[in-house]
Amino acid sequence: MKNLKTCAFDMLYMDSTTDFLNYLQEICEVYELQIVGLIPVGPGGGNPEVLFKGEEENLRKFSDTFFDGFNPEYFDNHSDDADDDYLSVFSDPRFTTKGNRKFINDDGTFVE
Repeated sequence: MKNLKTCAFDMLYMDSTTDFLNYLQEICEVYELQIVGLIPVGPGGGNPEVLFKGEEENLRKFSDTFFDGFNPEYFDNHSDDADDDYLSVFSDPRFTTKGNRKFINDDGTFVE
């Protein structure tokens, strides 16, 4: 059984809703995560708070990339065990960003 965790991130909202949703789509595809919660006006000053669920290794990789290595303890301090052991990362090939990513490269690094 895989070690599934959840972790919430205060996401900076972009100028365009489409860009923001594409960014979330890329995160889910590249890191194999599932969005299980979204608070549109989060506690960190009004930016959306997104709760992701995934395998611990993938969430940890995303956390390290998200904070560019400057907050290595964030995941340990803010992650919880998932309520269930079911993970469904749906990827519809009609809407995939693969080959046309604007924010995250296939290797998980952010586009410069």
